[in-house]
Amino acid sequence: MESLVIQELKTLLSTNLDKRFPVIPLTICAFLLDPSQLKIDIDRYLVQNQTTKELILFSMLKQFKINHASQVREIQNISTLSTSSSATTTSIPTSPSLMKRNLSVEFSHVSTPNLKKLRENLIQKHAPTPVSNADPVVDEIQNYLKLDVGCDDVFKFWQTSSNTYPHLRSLAQIVLAIPATSIPSEQVFSITGLIMNAKRTMLSPANVGRIHVIHHNYDLLKKI
Repeated sequence: MESLVIQELKTLLSTNLDKRFPVIPLTICAFLLDPSQLKIDIDRYLVQNQTTKELILFSMLKQFKINHASQVREIQNISTLSTSSSATTTSIPTSPSLMKRNLSVEFSHVSTPNLKKLRENLIQKHAPTPVSNADPVVDEIQNYLKLDVGCDDVFKFWQTSSNTYPHLRSLAQIVLAIPATSIPSEQVFSITGLIMNAKRTMLSPANVGRIHVIHHNYDLLKKI
């Protein structure tokens, strides 16, 4: 029931905010890494970026090269292959003709059903270990997005969730360490404007830096 003027004003404000503070996938990722915010509706920003929550987290994990599960799986596959290859080399002759001759001599007195059973046992023993098609990273992301918890301390949550969400925990350590605002840099510019006044225009950059250090650590100097 709002008037057209109010609607146009809200549209202009929203457009200017999006231009001033653009919502990028990294911003949405930082928002999603706070479990207390998972129930907030951000469909508008997801549609704007043509993505989903799962895709954002998965792409961020890929961008920062966080993939512990695949590395563990590769190590397990390598160890399995090396074990099976060593067992094959120790139990089965390398030469096909020698293997055929040994089998014919050794099992000449064995009946045909027993040979079939032996063949099935050998095939089952030396068959490669099947690898599951399920991606543990995707399962981890889906399980995390289903959480419904009240979290007052985000950092404490990720400290206690290292075993449950190892990939997302590593991502949180990277993304949440990025300053979310430009306040620190704005403060540096403001302090520099007070230092470099009309009567102090010949200060070198090194001296300006030293004055900044003294300014930011003034409380420590008073205690000495």
